Amino acid sequence: MLFTNQLENAMRTQLECIIWAEAHYPQCSDTSKNYELELYLRAACVLGAAFNDKYPVSVNKILHRMNDKDRYLRYFTNRAKLDMIGTQKFLGMAERGGVKYTNEFMYTSNLRERVDKNVAAACDDLVAPYL
Repeated sequence: MLFTNQLENAMRTQLECIIWAEAHYPQCSDTSKNYELELYLRAACVLGAAFNDKYPVSVNKILHRMNDKDRYLRYFTNRAKLDMIGTQKFLGMAERGGVKYTNEFMYTSNLRERVDKNVAAACDDLVAPYL
């Protein structure tokens, strides 16, 4: 019974984080250069909120400060640096089952051609154990 309650609380918390992110993260601009990519990246951010240990308030603030029509692409590519990958946030999300919503996963997949090849290669190694 205790395990069932813990599982229900964890699921409820994940759902609450997704609902919070969906309500707070800015919508994609229909004037973006690649609207479908923006929608995908926003969805990754929203769903990734479920694998954080708290509401992603700092990400929300960053996104709202950006006036870019491709704000989600810019958000991810601004962080595509060797010293910004493999952080505790990545490890926490990956260990909770959310590796596919991390920046590092995006750099190995949909954003691979938009980031430095050394970043993509390092991210390949980081995400591989979780796939």
